[in-house]
Amino acid sequence: MLLAIEGKISNTITKLRDKTIMFNLLKRWVTYFFIPAGLVLLLLPLNTYRSKQIKKNFVFLEITETLMAKTLKEVKPPDFGSNSSGPNLSQQVMEYLEESQKVLSDEFSNDTTLINPYGYPIIDAQKLTGYPALHRQVDSMVQMNPTGRGISLRPRRLDDVPINEWGAFKNSLGGNADANAFQYGKRIFKGHVDSDYTSIKVEVDNLRMSTKVAGSIFLFLGLFALHGMYKTSSAGIQIGNRTAIIIWDIISIGIGIMFTWWFLDAMLVKYFQTVAVWGDEQRVLFMGVFWVAFGIPAMALFTTATAIQTLQITRDKITVRGLFGQSTLAWSDVEYIQLNEIFAPRKVSGFFAPRKIAKILKISGGPSTLHIMEPPFSSTKREILSTLTEHAPEELKQTILDLSEKWLSVW
Repeated sequence: MLLAIEGKISNTITKLRDKTIMFNLLKRWVTYFFIPAGLVLLLLPLNTYRSKQIKKNFVFLEITETLMAKTLKEVKPPDFGSNSSGPNLSQQVMEYLEESQKVLSDEFSNDTTLINPYGYPIIDAQKLTGYPALHRQVDSMVQMNPTGRGISLRPRRLDDVPINEWGAFKNSLGGNADANAFQYGKRIFKGHVDSDYTSIKVEVDNLRMSTKVAGSIFLFLGLFALHGMYKTSSAGIQIGNRTAIIIWDIISIGIGIMFTWWFLDAMLVKYFQTVAVWGDEQRVLFMGVFWVAFGIPAMALFTTATAIQTLQITRDKITVRGLFGQSTLAWSDVEYIQLNEIFAPRKVSGFFAPRKIAKILKISGGPSTLHIMEPPFSSTKREILSTLTEHAPEELKQTILDLSEKWLSVW
């Protein structure tokens, strides 16, 4: 009767413990998604507007001509005869180069040294100071316009020049025959107003406020899920030290912020047709979705498994309590102890270079196998190795000592 009661109590405790473990796993998953999502929605830029095409009037400006002198000043080259040599020849060459450079500089300068034959008004930088947006565009077009005879520059749409500023500039030119054209330096400019299509930002109704509200809720739920998640067991050696697990959680949340940003940006684009912060690159979308669908569950599983695993070592047996229940192996049944390494795939400079992420201590015997997760701290590893060596049969102690250096090494 007492045995039956003890069995029922034990089964009940085991079921409650299993439920607690699964609940902690769920809470860690919630934490790894909700805290980064809350921080992204509250603090990082996410576009809450769509792009819409409309037609409106713009100022168009072109360079129709670059005035050039009909003939260039002729520069006489130095005499390279047989009697020319030494310093005298070098001096002649330098003078020739300097004179040629001066002629070309005068020919292609921006100074108004030539007058157009069309009667267009001539303006200078001082005249343009009252029209700052137009002034910036004119200077930009001058820099873009390559020097050369008769070179022109096709019409350019001036998005940042207001229509009223162009109108005021035209009125300032007076009653000229063609108020749309003017000379600036040696270049002839012509402008006109025409309609064209452009994109404008249209805010999605209530989306900005909704993202802030959702961010606040996510952040609260993520922080609330942390409550009670760092309780430690007093039975045996705790594989995941409380401090180490907290650090792991912080690192996982920090890494997840960028991936979650990509994911949320892609979701807004998909369901609200907003303009993407990260552009249309498919790789960013894939990485964000991959992290949420696979990365977070894997990280939550690994961290929870490490956090809850405890190890009890006695003279008779080794007991491991973990994510999937309890396993026990008697020392008399142990056949071998080895170290298994877990690698993650990655590429470095185009070459496959797997990265080691964990070293699992494996103790096997008969049908049973114990897998001891790699503790975050070396002090925990030393405690496990010391306790194993203390209680292990003589024939296994040397094996444990041989594995110690490899398990304690960083790489």
